[in-house]
Amino acid sequence: RFRAMQTPRRSSSDSATGTAAPENKVWYLKHSRLFECASDETIAYCEHLFVQQACTKGNILFQAGDAANFVYPVKRGMVRITRRTSDDKDILIAILGPGSLFGEEVVFSNVERTTIAVCTTESLLCMARAEHVYGLLTRFPQLAVNVAKYLHEQRDNALAIAEDLAFLTVPQRLLRQFDRLAHEYGKAVSDGVLLDIRLT
Repeated sequence: RFRAMQTPRRSSSDSATGTAAPENKVWYLKHSRLFECASDETIAYCEHLFVQQACTKGNILFQAGDAANFVYPVKRGMVRITRRTSDDKDILIAILGPGSLFGEEVVFSNVERTTIAVCTTESLLCMARAEHVYGLLTRFPQLAVNVAKYLHEQRDNALAIAEDLAFLTVPQRLLRQFDRLAHEYGKAVSDGVLLDIRLT
């Protein structure tokens, strides 16, 4: 059973006592998927390449067709990634929270954006130029492994969604999507799972 709220998800920087962790760039990078299992020395070497960007709710980070120059780790908040169809409908690709990464496709090829990225809450992001991230991946194998694992997960998610579209009814697809979101963002409560992200 799922219960949805429209309040922002509590930041992962909050501890069990409710005390916020220091909001410095190195701390957040250390908790990013990109720097998973990376040494403190590696993170300290890389941190100057990332610029922090505060975004308001509804801020459009990029649209389909925009030039793709930056990779974005999420520090705080939520970002929705969608793709627009030819009949002007938006298809949800992902809802990303703290520690997630997006825009990574530009690291390996010079492409235009094919998706739309919008902040669904007030958010704090890091930005790094694609060529800088590519340089880091060639210098630090652990970062390259992290990106490979992330892309593998993205591919598996896309395949699962394609299977749902092919074989499940609309109610079944909705339930499956709730299940995925609850697994990633849900919190156990007394009467089920609380999914405290805004859903259209």
